[in-house]
Amino acid sequence: MVNEIEVMIDRDSVCMGDDADDHRIFYTIDKASTFSGLFKTLIDRNYFPHVAGNDVVWTLVVNDEDIASFKTAEGKIYTRFIDKEPNILAVKRWQAIDHIRFHYYSSPLKRAKAIFMKFGRDKFHLWHEGFFKEYASYKVTEEMEEEWLETLDL
Repeated sequence: MVNEIEVMIDRDSVCMGDDADDHRIFYTIDKASTFSGLFKTLIDRNYFPHVAGNDVVWTLVVNDEDIASFKTAEGKIYTRFIDKEPNILAVKRWQAIDHIRFHYYSSPLKRAKAIFMKFGRDKFHLWHEGFFKEYASYKVTEEMEEEWLETLDL
């Protein structure tokens, strides 16, 4: 089993002025590391910029897999794990990762819509894939979902 890996971490820019900076850092993941722990460490290190209003969402993405999200206004991290979150290196497909990306949503509603568009009305898959708690936290109304459904090609 791998005991540690070094990964490149990068994040989206939040505005044009933020584009001028390189957001890449290198981070060593050890056998005790979890994705939520990584999120907490980066939050404590002020890796994520403070955005006016402080009501944005960051998602942690590995190999196109949406693993966790951080709602800044609540200070809450949501992971996709229905049971206990595994250590990163305990999962074979993550032992070879070389980069982690943080995607920025400028509002919780934009994040909610992205989740909804991925699953539509299929609440079972929303739950099965670990998004239900996060999605429920956005308190999306049925009227909003109806509007979003009109844009889907079902």
